[in-house]
Amino acid sequence: MALVATGSEWVRAFLDLQGASGATYRYRLAPDGDVGLPTAGNYVCVREQGEDFGLLASGTTFDLSSATADWRRAVAQHGPAQLFVRLNVSASVREAEEQDIAAYYATRRDRGSAPESSSGSSSGPSPSGGGV
Repeated sequence: MALVATGSEWVRAFLDLQGASGATYRYRLAPDGDVGLPTAGNYVCVREQGEDFGLLASGTTFDLSSATADWRRAVAQHGPAQLFVRLNVSASVREAEEQDIAAYYATRRDRGSAPESSSGSSSGPSPSGGGV
């Protein structure tokens, strides 16, 4: 696992998320919530939980730099969290991946192994109230 320094902490540089289909999606860390990329993609806000992580929020957006707002909300609500992004220009691919990941983590949450979270929409990064 590749680690990067963020402030006084070391966190993983990449995060692989499982989809209900069995596909794996690799996300890259946006240190301190700084995406700096005005391009479309998917994002997740997570917090470390021992060797695992809790998915706090996820979404799709036409401008990943706007995902920082969801990360800030996740930090305010849940404490320390990291923002990870995945570049994805095609809206249909972004939506399909988001739905696949949401289905997998909803199943984990239903079994009690992941915290409650929210899912964003393709029109912007704000949570829609759906579960991931």
